[in-house]
Amino acid sequence: MTHGKANRLTILIIIGLVAGAVFGQLSLHVPQPPISVTDWLRSQCAEPSDSACLGEAIDRILPADAAAEGSDGAIAAAEAGAALRAVGAPGDIAARVLGGEASAEESAALKSAYAAWRRHYVGEVNPGIGGDHWTKTIGDIVLIRPLMLMIIPLVLVSVVCGVCSIGDPSRLGIIGGSTITYYLSTMLMAVVLGATLVSIIKPGVLSDPAQAEALRADAASQLAGDATISQRAQAAEGTGLGGAWLNIVDQMLPKNAVAAMGEGQTLGVIMIALLLGLALASGGDATAPARAFFDAMFNAIMRIVGWIIWLTPIGVFMLVAWTVGRIGLDAVVGPLARYIGTVLIGLAIHGLLVLPLVLW
Repeated sequence: MTHGKANRLTILIIIGLVAGAVFGQLSLHVPQPPISVTDWLRSQCAEPSDSACLGEAIDRILPADAAAEGSDGAIAAAEAGAALRAVGAPGDIAARVLGGEASAEESAALKSAYAAWRRHYVGEVNPGIGGDHWTKTIGDIVLIRPLMLMIIPLVLVSVVCGVCSIGDPSRLGIIGGSTITYYLSTMLMAVVLGATLVSIIKPGVLSDPAQAEALRADAASQLAGDATISQRAQAAEGTGLGGAWLNIVDQMLPKNAVAAMGEGQTLGVIMIALLLGLALASGGDATAPARAFFDAMFNAIMRIVGWIIWLTPIGVFMLVAWTVGRIGLDAVVGPLARYIGTVLIGLAIHGLLVLPLVLW
C-alpha cells in the first residue's frame, strides 16, 4: 500500500469512527425512561400494603449487609440503603409511601435509596440494542470475521518467513543466535508488559455495573458456542497478575499445534512458527521449496489483508454505532481513553526503556 493510499484509508477510518459515534448516540441510543419508586414498588408486590413483600424487594436491590466499598456507585448505594434503614424498616416505610401515610423524612429516604440503586446499578443500558442488532451483525461480517479468519495464517506465515530470512543459524553463529534470542526475549517482554499494564489499569472496566453486566451477557451469548474460549475466560477470571502470566506460558507451549491454531492461540502459533522457521532455515537446499512456498503464501495473504483493510471504515462505523447505541457515548469515552492511554504507555515503556536496555 502506497503512502497516499494509507493516508486516505486513515482519514476514512477516522470519519467512520466519528460518524459511527454520532449515529449511535443520536439514532440508536435511547435511554430508558426512569421508573418512579412507587411504580417500581407496585410492580414488585401485588398488595401495596404488604410490608413483608416490599421489604424483601428492597433487600434484593439494597442488601442490609452490603459493604460501603468498591466503586463510587456501590459506596453510594450502600450508604443510601443504610440511611433508609436508619429511618425505619424499609418494608414498613414503602407501605406507608404507597398508602400516602409516610412522613417527609421517610419518603425522602426511600426515594434517595431507590435513586442511588437505579443510578448506579441500572444506568441507561438500551436493551433494544443487543448482540443481534443489525449494526453489530454487519460489523462482524464486514470486518471482525475476515480479520479473525486471516490472523492465524498471517502470524504463522509471516513469522516463518521472518526467521527464514535470517538464514541458517548454524552459519550465522553468534549473530544468528543473538538475533533469535533478541526476537524471543523482546517478544516475551512485550507480552509480559502488556499483561501487567492491563492488569493494573484495567482499561475495559465500566463505571456502571449494569452496563458491564449487559455487555458481559452479550459476550457470554456469543461465546456460548465456543466452549474452549468460554472455559479459558472463566478460568482466568479473578486469577490476578500471576494467573495471567501462567496463562501466557501455557499458551506459548501448547500441547497440540493444530489445536492451538484452531483455537486461535496466537502465542502458541508464534512459537510453532519460530520452530518451523528455524528448521527450514537450517535445512539448506532440502527445505528450499518449502521456504519458497511460505514466501509465496506471505505475498498472497498480504494481498488478501489489503483487500480486507479497505473495508475497515465500514466495519468501524457499524461497530462504533452499535457500541454507542448500546451503552451511550459517555460510557464509551472513559474506557476508550484508558485503552488508548494503556497502549501509548506500553509503547513508550517498551520503546524508550525496554529495548534500549536490551541493546545497551
